[in-house]
Order: sequence, then C-alpha cells, then structure tokens
Amino acid sequence: MAVVARNNGDLQLTDEERAKTKEFGKDLAGRTGLVVVTYPLSFAKVLFQLGHEPYPLTEGKSLFFFGRHSYFLPNVLKYISNIVQDQGLKTLFTGFDAAIAALVVGGTASFATQLYIDRYFPSLGGDPLEDKEEHEIDDHYSAQLQVRKAVRKTVSQLVGTIISRPFTVIMIRRIAQEITGENKYTNFICSFFKIGREEGPRGLFSGLLPALIADIITIWGVTAIRYGVERVLIRTGVCLCEFL
Repeated sequence: MAVVARNNGDLQLTDEERAKTKEFGKDLAGRTGLVVVTYPLSFAKVLFQLGHEPYPLTEGKSLFFFGRHSYFLPNVLKYISNIVQDQGLKTLFTGFDAAIAALVVGGTASFATQLYIDRYFPSLGGDPLEDKEEHEIDDHYSAQLQVRKAVRKTVSQLVGTIISRPFTVIMIRRIAQEITGENKYTNFICSFFKIGREEGPRGLFSGLLPALIADIITIWGVTAIRYGVERVLIRTGVCLCEFL
C-alpha cells in the first residue's frame, strides 16, 4: 500500500509544474491558431520542395523596376492564388488534420519529457545553476547555463519529433498526392493504418533522421548565436561605460 501511495504521489503535479502546464496550454493554443492561419503557406512550401511548378512563368525586371528583363516562377501568394482558382480553397488545407495532430502530439510529448527530466534528471546537461541575468555572470557561467538548457531542450525536442513523425509523414504524403491527383490517403487515421500495413513502421518514420539532425543543428545553432550576441553586448556595454 505504501508503494502504491508513493507511485500515485509521483503522478501528481507540483504547483510549479501546474503553472508550467497552464502556460504550455496557452502557448499550444496560440501555436495551433498560427498553424490554422499559415497552413496554406505550409501547403505551398511542401509543393515547392517537391518541385511542383505547374504554372507559367511571369515576366519582370531582375532588380524590381531596373535590371534586365527576366522570367520568374510565381511567388508563393500567386502560387496559392492559382491553386485556389484551379482546385478551390479546400485544397489549400489538404493534410491540415495531420498537421494539427503533429503539433499537438509532438508539443505535448516534448513538454511531458521536459517535465520528466526536470523532476527525475535535474543534473542532465550539468548541475542546476541559478538562472541569473547575463550582466551578473561571467562568460564561463553563461556558457554552462546555455549548454545545460540546450542539452535538455534537445532531449525534449527530439522526443517530440519522434512521436509526431508519423503525422508529419501523413501530412506530406497527402499534399504530395495532389500533384498526381491520387486519393490514396484520405484522412490521417486511414492513412496511418494504410502506411503501417503496406510499409510497416519504417514507412511511418521515413525521413526521421534528417528531421532529428535539423532539430539538433537548429537548437545548438541558436544557442551558440544567442550566447555570442549576449556576451558581445555585455562586453560592449562595459566598454561604453568605461568611456562615459
């Protein structure tokens, strides 16, 4: 009985975790709304990446109103307009359900992983450090903070990417079939079972490795740039104070 009580207690959120969960819910709702608004752009981006350029070139100058006369592929807004005229507005939201599922499932998995490592692995990425203002710490202390945050962010982000990958694959395949006019993948539930039955788990996680590598490069690239910019600004501020 004592073990059961202890395990049930572990499942309960602390006040800090409840506050983080509430904040995450608001953030997820905001990101979901953003996906709703910008999904036509994502739809067009996938078709661009697949090399689908069925519309005629437009004419113009290479430097706005100046430069030599050139031909250009339609920009994204013209591209979307052409799709609406040819196939209707509904086409722009092909794969939308899978995109929302990927966002919600991936975001929730990433957040749950973050809470888990905060509770059970507080030393992951380095011993916990007091999160001070940048101007209050030296370069070494700042680097330790940034590395610890990046390590923990990498773990949670990779878990979210892995968990949500099947939905991302379904979204891309449903958009891609618009090129050939197929109707093999209808909604994300039927698509999930169809891919799993025909290709197995490998099909549902196709392209996972490049996605994970992209996540790692993005997280650590942003961390390095942020660290460099913040420390340069701190040093510049000190120098300016010396001259004032």
